[in-house]
Amino acid sequence: QMVPRCEHPLYAKFYKMLKVGVPIHVVKAKMAAEKLDGSIIEMPGDEMIPLNAEAAAPPVDVGDALKKGLAAGLLGSRGNTPNPKSATPSVRKKKLYWKALDASKVTRESLWANELEEEIVMDEEEFNKLFIDEAKTADSPTKQKKVEAAKEPKKQKIILVDMKRAQNGGIALARIKMPYPDVKSKIMNMADDGLSTEQLKSLEDFLPTPEESDKLKSFKGDVDSLGQVEKYMLTMMDVTQQAPRRIKCMIYKQMFKPRVAEIKSKLQKIERACDDVKLSGRLRKVLRTILKVGNQINDGESNMGFTLDSLLKLNAAKAYDKKTTVLQYVITLLHRNDADALLLTEDLKNIDEASRFLIDSLNTEKNQLKDEFNVNFKIVLEVQDKENSSRIGQMIDFLTKAWVLCDDLDKSFETVKTKYANVLQYFGEESTMASSEFFSTLSKFVKEFADSKATVERVRRQEEKAQAAAAAKEKKLKQQLDIQQRNEMNGGDNIDDAVVGRDDVERKETLAMKQQQELEEKENALLAVAGIKIPKKVRKRSQSQSLKLKPGQLDDLLRSRTQNSVDGDANLMLTDDSCT
Repeated sequence: QMVPRCEHPLYAKFYKMLKVGVPIHVVKAKMAAEKLDGSIIEMPGDEMIPLNAEAAAPPVDVGDALKKGLAAGLLGSRGNTPNPKSATPSVRKKKLYWKALDASKVTRESLWANELEEEIVMDEEEFNKLFIDEAKTADSPTKQKKVEAAKEPKKQKIILVDMKRAQNGGIALARIKMPYPDVKSKIMNMADDGLSTEQLKSLEDFLPTPEESDKLKSFKGDVDSLGQVEKYMLTMMDVTQQAPRRIKCMIYKQMFKPRVAEIKSKLQKIERACDDVKLSGRLRKVLRTILKVGNQINDGESNMGFTLDSLLKLNAAKAYDKKTTVLQYVITLLHRNDADALLLTEDLKNIDEASRFLIDSLNTEKNQLKDEFNVNFKIVLEVQDKENSSRIGQMIDFLTKAWVLCDDLDKSFETVKTKYANVLQYFGEESTMASSEFFSTLSKFVKEFADSKATVERVRRQEEKAQAAAAAKEKKLKQQLDIQQRNEMNGGDNIDDAVVGRDDVERKETLAMKQQQELEEKENALLAVAGIKIPKKVRKRSQSQSLKLKPGQLDDLLRSRTQNSVDGDANLMLTDDSCT
């Protein structure tokens, strides 16, 4: 590629130094410090030179280079000195990266001490084919072809515009897979099919400026040698007055429907939020409850209502217990009186999205869309008067439909504006209150309401759990007292282990000992009345092993003994067997 010397990356900054008044000897010294020839700065800046750095540099004199002691490598590149290594082939061998044993470790008894009894025969040709790669020499036909191909001169592209602009334009225009004459025809006919919005913007950005047009007019060389940007500019050079306005019309056409859809979507979200607020009976119930609680807190005031921003103060105001907020108390009242009102959040699902948009901003977007429509409509009318209308038929059809959509958008905006005004009146707020402020405040309150509701429900569950645990404990104590009283009345014959509890072992043992003592006393009393004498040996054994008589057994035993005594002998002696 060919560029003016003053715009070449190597020399551009030095020409700029001259332009701002830096002395030429200072510029030459700066170039010498960067190993550039200072005499180049004296050459004309508009002279076309190759962009390639080596081609742009002045030829190096080999003899002069030797005198200055330059490296031999420079001779190799500039003097074309042949490389002696290029004629010898290079050999590559595979390498096995293993770890060899130290020779001192190979003893006579070692595995490696003796050679293999049978020699392994290897095919050398096969081995070389597998593990040795002989690279082709520099004189090989394939290498020679590559060298000859490399020597073929590459066509240099001539750049007439600013280097940075040329690079950016080349990248952008490369995405347009269409001949530039066809692009020009589409622009003049305002036919945007086959072109994206980004491509249309690129076509507008890289239209030639007056200065660039002058350079293109003075160019007398081969057009094929120009870069992509220069070719496009050369094609569009005769329509630079008409093209920008027509491209703007094409961009407006492509962006019209998405812009209308976006404005309409935002308006619909605000409209749904207005309906949610106005039609929610739960919201009305919550606000009326808050009003009643607030009046009661403020010494029985009789306020008829409160401002919307007052809702955000309920979660900050706390009772004297320093735990319960006013909003939590309101939720507690609603739970007792009208639990359905606690489902407030289900009625206001659209207010959060509506809080992101401002009705006045949407009105500005709508009016801007209509103003651009009027501008483009005038452009099309002017073109229609001067040219054949069939060429711009697509644009005329679009504007006809766009007018209907703009009118429909006006109606939608007026509907939303009226609904929002009614909502402000419903709440008693100022008519100048912004929609984003209104819905944002209400959205924050709804979130605080949901959080406070969750807190109240959690505390209520904890209290219910604690009450249930206390009731269970009281019931258990009552059962234990009842069992103890029954045991005392019945002589303690029945001990209910399950009721007394496994953890009350001490109390159980005490009660059992008491019952045993009562039983022994009863047995001794009955024996004394019957005049029965128990030998000491038997009594001692009975005390250690216990008679284990159930209620009534001792009475039956005594009755049977006394009936068998005819003479009523009171001195009846029990034998060991009868006692047992």
